[in-house]
Amino acid sequence: MHSRSTLLPYVVQAGNPQSISLVLSIDCKPSLSYLARSRQGKTALLAAIDLGDVDTALKLIDRGGQQINLRDIGLGWRPLTLAVVRNQEEIVKGLITKKVSDVNGYEDSKYHGAPLILAARSGRYRLVEILLTIKKLDRRVADRKLRTALDLAVIAGCWRTVHALLDDPFERDCFATYGHNPMFHAIASGNVNIVESLIQKNFAVIPPYLGKALQSGKEAVVRALLTGQAQLASAQWLARKALACAAEGGLLHFVETLLPGADSAERHEALLCAVEKNHWGVARLILDDDRAREADTIFSEYPFASWYLLMARNNGEACDGADFDFKSYCFCLAEREF
Repeated sequence: MHSRSTLLPYVVQAGNPQSISLVLSIDCKPSLSYLARSRQGKTALLAAIDLGDVDTALKLIDRGGQQINLRDIGLGWRPLTLAVVRNQEEIVKGLITKKVSDVNGYEDSKYHGAPLILAARSGRYRLVEILLTIKKLDRRVADRKLRTALDLAVIAGCWRTVHALLDDPFERDCFATYGHNPMFHAIASGNVNIVESLIQKNFAVIPPYLGKALQSGKEAVVRALLTGQAQLASAQWLARKALACAAEGGLLHFVETLLPGADSAERHEALLCAVEKNHWGVARLILDDDRAREADTIFSEYPFASWYLLMARNNGEACDGADFDFKSYCFCLAEREF
């Protein structure tokens, strides 16, 4: 067996283009070893990617072999992951063309993250688009905190990366793949554009998320959720929960906004939530909305309202946060009913 030269990684690390071209072009004796490592644990390909030497990296990739799959001993990354970290689009394309073995980076994720995770986290939407051309790429791969690529893109607020993931050519049902978390993160960040994009892809909104949107105080997000859900089966049920969530959180502004379009059942549920949480300003707003009507109408629409108000009168602690006029008003209503 003939010995192979371990010179190549050091020539590449030296960064002299003429020397690199010369070594790669001549027929060396002994022949070059593309799998040889430098003292830093890098092969020639890893050294070229790390230095950003695209031309040399592409030449080495074109020669194929196991070098395209060998991990950097120091960093723990394979060439594909390192190319993503260094934002080298042409190198990523070249490696994908040569069909690297571990496109999902399961082993790399033990160190710093899989290629798709790293690209989405940093907002590099072009790299995300390139990676999504791989059919066998695992879209569900997650980081140590169990956040997927879409979760990280939403958290980063990168609208283009989010769209790249939602427009994945090999993924028909994004909600089935990514679950509820992306919508949760979008609501938490208050990014209306991303919320609307997720709704268009049929990402569901559940009451706890609507409550979080109400508590955030971002009216545009709340409107986007309620408007977007009109196309879904749960629209009416979700709209009913909106007023109750706002009342339970003591969000006077949103209660005032949602109250005109609410029916008696919705108002009743909101009133109970407000009284139970001692949000007397909200409760008074709901009751004052019916002052023009007869008192009997109030109790016919809110069959349990008088019971809650009487309970509040008998509970000194519950009344501590209320002003005197409103307590008197509540007592009058309760006494008239009983």
